[in-house]
Amino acid sequence: MGFYIIVFIIAVFVIYWVANFVNYIIAQIGFPKAGQIAAVFVVIASIVFCVYLVFQDHFFTKSNAAEYLSEQGILVSDDFEILENNSSFAIGDYYHYFTLKISDKDAQRISEHISKNADKGIIETHKGDQKILKEFSVHDSIIYEQNSQIFRMEGMTPIRVRITLDKSMKELSYKYAEE
Repeated sequence: MGFYIIVFIIAVFVIYWVANFVNYIIAQIGFPKAGQIAAVFVVIASIVFCVYLVFQDHFFTKSNAAEYLSEQGILVSDDFEILENNSSFAIGDYYHYFTLKISDKDAQRISEHISKNADKGIIETHKGDQKILKEFSVHDSIIYEQNSQIFRMEGMTPIRVRITLDKSMKELSYKYAEE
């Protein structure tokens, strides 16, 4: 808890000084009222951004989940329920995890899709990146993994996607890690 208080105090301090700096610069140009308006805008934009970062997991919708799954070629056509959603980030890292309760028909179709499209070894994407696809079964679950690398300015970034389909519970778990 103490860590969050320290981060909050630092954020308030930085926002305060940035707003004052913006106000000072614009006032020196000759527009003091515009400086005050710009400072208020900086404060409001910073507060909205901080609130979004804190509550971003609450803004996750069914269409977001469907979009993440469609990137892996998995389509959920029937209605589903979001059971869990967590995301976290640090400098250079991003993790996202969610679990869906899906229909029997979707579970069967996804199971067939994973079995048909996995175990292809190393494939080249249209961007020239390499993807390694694997599929394996554990008890009543099918696990699909994709390991790939994308080029960033600082070099190659490994990305891992793991989709687990629990056939007995009809739950689909999605784990994304960019390190």
